[in-house]
Amino acid sequence: MSMVAVAAALATSTACSSRDRTASGSATSVEPVTVFAAADLRFALADVARLYRAQGGDSLVLVFGSTGDLTTQIINGAPADLFFAANAPAIDSLASRSMIVDSTRRVYALGRLALIARCPTTRLVSQTADARCPAPARLEDVAASTVRSIAIADPAHAPYGLAARQALERAGLWKAVEPRIVLGANVSQAYQFVSTGNADVGLVALSLVARDTVLGHTLVDAALHDPLRQTVAVMAASAHQDAAVKFLAFLETPAAKEAMHGFGFDEDAR
Repeated sequence: MSMVAVAAALATSTACSSRDRTASGSATSVEPVTVFAAADLRFALADVARLYRAQGGDSLVLVFGSTGDLTTQIINGAPADLFFAANAPAIDSLASRSMIVDSTRRVYALGRLALIARCPTTRLVSQTADARCPAPARLEDVAASTVRSIAIADPAHAPYGLAARQALERAGLWKAVEPRIVLGANVSQAYQFVSTGNADVGLVALSLVARDTVLGHTLVDAALHDPLRQTVAVMAASAHQDAAVKFLAFLETPAAKEAMHGFGFDEDAR
């Protein structure tokens, strides 16, 4: 039996107010900065964007999806000002087409893969338990006969899906679990499969579960997959490059770094 492909598009957008003020204090309408972002940033970047706006930063529109899908959209002319990919190759691909401002490219975080398991339905309904639903203690536990479905993002275009497959392959588990793999269109959807009880376990981004009050998680050994060097760049075709660079500069502030760390992101130590 081949892998079960679950086709679904998930691209969520959020927007802050498009009203800004000039230095003189008069209100003026400006176009927001359009930020394309990997689905693992769904919670973390939204949090950072709220901090940015609270400190007087420009309006942002956040568009989330799989890194591969967003890269394709940009190549096909989607009007992104800034792109937070979940890996480096996506930005490499755009750089080879002269589609980024090279001086703005950098690794903004190192991602981690986490193992989660669904909660019993009674637990989800009651929400009275104090402890989180436990995750499998070891990656090998996903191969147990009691595990009927394993959610991961589609490795064909999602870096966290590729990392999940690499981890299962390098642990010698892939052949045993492949018939039970359920593919999400992106890592956020893979997380939703488990959090809604539609998959037994999942290999997802730590950033999606680090602050989850219901699901516990177990970190996957980072040595089992290629590093997730999440990379960002301003788009060469952007009409709002100065505003995009300002948001990148905000990511270097202690407040933004603390927020990102809170969602489980590490800094690149290279």
